[in-house]
Amino acid sequence: YLIMNNRLYCVIETKKRELDSRIYFAIKASSSNWSVVIGKKSALFNNSNLLKKGIYLFKSLGPKNYKNIIKVKKYGHKVVALDEEGLTISNTEFVKKRIYEDCLKNIEFFFMWGEKQKLINSKVYKHYEEKMICSGQSRADILQNSFKNYIEFEADKIRKKYGKFVLLTTKFPKYNYPKNLVLKRDNSLYEKLHDEQALAQKDNLQSFLDFLDVFSKKFKNKKIILRPHPGEDIEFWIEKVKKYNNITLVLDDKSTCYWIMASELLISCNCYTSFESYML
Repeated sequence: YLIMNNRLYCVIETKKRELDSRIYFAIKASSSNWSVVIGKKSALFNNSNLLKKGIYLFKSLGPKNYKNIIKVKKYGHKVVALDEEGLTISNTEFVKKRIYEDCLKNIEFFFMWGEKQKLINSKVYKHYEEKMICSGQSRADILQNSFKNYIEFEADKIRKKYGKFVLLTTKFPKYNYPKNLVLKRDNSLYEKLHDEQALAQKDNLQSFLDFLDVFSKKFKNKKIILRPHPGEDIEFWIEKVKKYNNITLVLDDKSTCYWIMASELLISCNCYTSFESYML
């Protein structure tokens, strides 16, 4: 049904989160005679009129994707999608915010992490259930097969540079968001849920800061590598960490999986990195 010249265009937004899984997906697809192009959103969308007709794999279906879906369809491409955050979305109000109905209406298939995600999404969009396919997700696949050998290869480079360390990953973007970000308010139930999460993140962030202070004083011969969530205010962490001798802030584009594998242990809170650590 969706052959489209055996050409797949895989959109990525955040290299360190998505690139490895897209490469693994491309390897699997190419073994079935698909030609796969991996690229940044802007490059693939802006050049859709020049590219051979194929299937575009979108990474989310928020309202900002609608114009691009219509655009690539205009030039003869088909569109399918997945949700990078689908594993962690369990509230129907968040589903409504993340999945724009007009986007869902204009795609061929929507690929689910599993039955639980399909159940939650189908509660909101029952009349689009036939488009929801339980396929799994390559972000999970790379944690449990031969791709782990490559993760270990990259982790060994990190060990040689940093030695032994405890990895701390943060996830407080609803509270510690960049200062130049303007949040739009609409007084919806979604906004109330967002505010509750922001308050929880505020408390957890303070606990992390208290922990860093205790750790630095009590374990002077131990080392922490701190990698903040990309959606947070990085300047906040630069300021907080600079007073410690045994806590290092790392800002790079390497997959967090490499850092997890290289570390002695991971400390995180309500973060996908906990799942990655468990699987690795």
